[in-house]
Amino acid sequence: MAKIIDGNIEKLPEFSKKGGWFFGSFIKDLPEFRNDNFEIKWANNKAGYYDYSRKTDYSAMTLAINVSGHAKITFPDKNEVFTLSNPGDFVYWDTQDGDHIFESLDNSIVIAIRWPSRKIE
Repeated sequence: MAKIIDGNIEKLPEFSKKGGWFFGSFIKDLPEFRNDNFEIKWANNKAGYYDYSRKTDYSAMTLAINVSGHAKITFPDKNEVFTLSNPGDFVYWDTQDGDHIFESLDNSIVIAIRWPSRKIE
């Protein structure tokens, strides 16, 4: 078994450099959190946070789960809007489904899990 590690996600060495992604194939500073199978993001956003992400050139499934607050994920190419209002609300999509926009309508925490992890050398 690997060693037991504890701490705070927001204080991990690569947390701020990777936009909240702290677990995946691209993690270098903490080998225990390097994983080729999936990625995890901790998004602790203030009200008004806005992020436009383009569709990817690779297929990866994404599951965004609301922990607290109120957020919105929009898929403009599909003219679909999903609101995360309650703890446990989620949105699931393929990164090739099109561009998406994440908006934090008030202070919110959302966990995103994506698989497989993109290989970045």
